Amino acid sequence: MIKLEESFIHNGFRCTRIYREGDIALYDKKSVHPRSLLVELDPIVSYEVIKIQHQEATIITVGDKIFEVVEKEVYPKGTAWGANGFSHNNFKDAEDHYIQLTKRQKEEK
Repeated sequence: MIKLEESFIHNGFRCTRIYREGDIALYDKKSVHPRSLLVELDPIVSYEVIKIQHQEATIITVGDKIFEVVEKEVYPKGTAWGANGFSHNNFKDAEDHYIQLTKRQKEEK
């Protein structure tokens, strides 16, 4: 299985993992646009607490070509936000939410 990256760029933002325990992670989200006012004032735009999702291995056929998709961890889709992904404007709120979800994860095991 391919693990979710510690840092990646998506839609003009760099997401960098701060914490991870099991399938719960806390990322900061920074603008990567060099002329963004956000970068000049404070590069961290928000913090995201996520429940890491798992994509199963599968085979996809497109025309006469066959592609194998390996099993991997993925960031929650936008449609899952509020259930598997949560945005916070400050680190304390994000960290508190992360701690809450990791405690719940331990209790469920």
